[in-house]
Amino acid sequence: MSQQINLFNPAFVKKKSLLTSATLVGLLVFSILILGGLGGWLSNTTVKLKANEAERQQQLTLLQNQLQVAQANIKPKKEDPKLIEELEQLRSSLADRDRVETILSNNKLGNTLGYSEYLSAFARQIPTGVWITGFHLQGAGDEISLTGRAISPEQVPNFVNQLKREKIMQGKTFSALSMQRPLIDNTNSNKSGENKPAELAPYVEFELHSAEQKEKKDSAGKMP
Repeated sequence: MSQQINLFNPAFVKKKSLLTSATLVGLLVFSILILGGLGGWLSNTTVKLKANEAERQQQLTLLQNQLQVAQANIKPKKEDPKLIEELEQLRSSLADRDRVETILSNNKLGNTLGYSEYLSAFARQIPTGVWITGFHLQGAGDEISLTGRAISPEQVPNFVNQLKREKIMQGKTFSALSMQRPLIDNTNSNKSGENKPAELAPYVEFELHSAEQKEKKDSAGKMP
């Protein structure tokens, strides 16, 4: 009877190294190339970013210079006295409407059963740019007189025509109309102290009278 004995021991087998000198050199060269390329890319990117930043800084400086020049050329606008006057007149017109509504709501006219209808009609039909500075009603409304102001003369006839739409004004007519453009004294408003001539106001003053009121006014003017 024969018996085979395996005398092979793997521990004594000579192992071959996978990392040869050539492989290590190749990996080193490859790493150097990668790092060199990455460094070049980063350097190129940095140069471009610095160039863009410098260009944007130049643009910002240019815009700031243009803004300074524009601000230096801008002159403060002087207030137009006529526009200020018109604004004050419009505010006065709104205040007149508020006063009429207050009078009607508080019954400060005593018996306002008849008068309130006239005042309401005036408040409803008065257009923008026209305001009433005074009015006189007597009796059943046969004698009516109105005084006021308007931005333009054409607005006064329009106001009269609009009043005809009111039921309370049916059959009532104004037989006399007078208008004039007053002068504005610039003595108090002149800060420089110079004497400037008076200027025409940016509005006209008007008076409206019914036939009966006009006759009474004319007869009163003829009395010695």
